[in-house]
Amino acid sequence: MDDDDAADGDDVSLEIAHASDGKIAESISAKQEPRDRLAGWGFALANVALDTTASALTKIHGKALSTWDVNALRFGSAALMLSVVSCTASFLGRGSSDSDRSSFRWAKLPSQDMEVWGICTLGVAFTTFLAPALLNYALFLISLPVFTALSSLGPLYALPLGWFFLKERVSSSALFGAFLATAGATTLGFYAK
Repeated sequence: MDDDDAADGDDVSLEIAHASDGKIAESISAKQEPRDRLAGWGFALANVALDTTASALTKIHGKALSTWDVNALRFGSAALMLSVVSCTASFLGRGSSDSDRSSFRWAKLPSQDMEVWGICTLGVAFTTFLAPALLNYALFLISLPVFTALSSLGPLYALPLGWFFLKERVSSSALFGAFLATAGATTLGFYAK
């Protein structure tokens, strides 16, 4: 499949074999519709806008807070919101029939063995706690435009990791996008005050 086929909405597959030796297993195959792709772009742009706004608010109003204070507020509020959503879904699905209750399955934790939970916990520690802690520390040391540009380069690591671990083919458009993002962040870093 070439780059144009992937961009036109062909099947996207992710396969991770689940062997009896305890490796993680899942097989996902989905058809991307143009409308879904448009919605995805909209959500991604909204995410960038919200993330940049949150960074600006943290830099302006969070000067008295440490990195760990910011993380405690961030994860404390996230835990509270997730708890409310989970409790609400459990409450709404309580008296429902089995077919109605299945629509709330997304709110339940998956059943996994301890090894998989350990790997997930390690991933969460790195990606949602330690990385934001370093980002929050950097936020107060460098200018907001440079911070935002550098923090946006994080997804570039998905290219070599996807190639190495998942054996995903890296397309020429992905490499070109990575080059543009890196060039933009480098240029901004040189000229930002």
